[in-house]
Amino acid sequence: METIKEHNIAVVAHIVHFENKEMRIGIGISVKDYYKMMKEMDEIPKNAPPTPQDFFDIFQLCFEKEKSDHIIYVGVSEKLSSTINVARIASRKFEKGITIFNTESASGVEGLMILAIIKLLKKGKSINEILEIMEKLKKEYILSVGFHTLENVHKSGRLKSKFIFNLTKIIGIKPIAIMELPGVLKSKLPGFFTEKSMEKRITNTVMKKAKKDRSYDMVISHVENPKGSQRIAKNIIKKLNIIEHYTTEASPVVGTNTGEGTIIVSLLPSIV
Repeated sequence: METIKEHNIAVVAHIVHFENKEMRIGIGISVKDYYKMMKEMDEIPKNAPPTPQDFFDIFQLCFEKEKSDHIIYVGVSEKLSSTINVARIASRKFEKGITIFNTESASGVEGLMILAIIKLLKKGKSINEILEIMEKLKKEYILSVGFHTLENVHKSGRLKSKFIFNLTKIIGIKPIAIMELPGVLKSKLPGFFTEKSMEKRITNTVMKKAKKDRSYDMVISHVENPKGSQRIAKNIIKKLNIIEHYTTEASPVVGTNTGEGTIIVSLLPSIV
């Protein structure tokens, strides 16, 4: 939140439903309260993308109050969410320029791309120059995720078998996945891991994809797992040239579907 305020970044909030009540994350409910309420529920809350009106209101605010000449909306891969298509619908109502940029990724990569765009703006780059650079950068992002539990996957109904769910809890499977263009998660071979060995495996996955001669910015987001995130950050910083790094809680939309203990490592080549 501090980074968002520092750079005056506009955020369009996702919608969550607790029983019959609709709330917007970060507006009607805090991240901490969201996770607390979710623990007390037998089924995970339903979530939905912002409405076209939500996007229209934010776009209009940027043009009128902030006096923006051009808006770049940075969105999650359309392979994962319909949000970016909703933004496109809203953007058509404006005569001024709005660019809908598909990161073909998610989580911390989105944040890193926003910060990269801000750096390029400060360097005096034009909108066309920025978009050209960002299209190249997004081909080099790295995103690796480790799941600590399948609790929320089971609650969401994606895992139908209660027997399999209980078995994974007993034998300690810690699935690992990586994201590849156009924003699709691909699972790695699962194994029987302790928490620390899962963290080591995430780090190794990142190292295999990273270029040793490149400098990177990094975001490590987690679902109520700050210690694990800190250990991974420390290990990666030892091995790669990390210019800027951030550790943050994963958004509730991510946390809802991945569950407590999840760690997501996102890297993007630095703008220098």
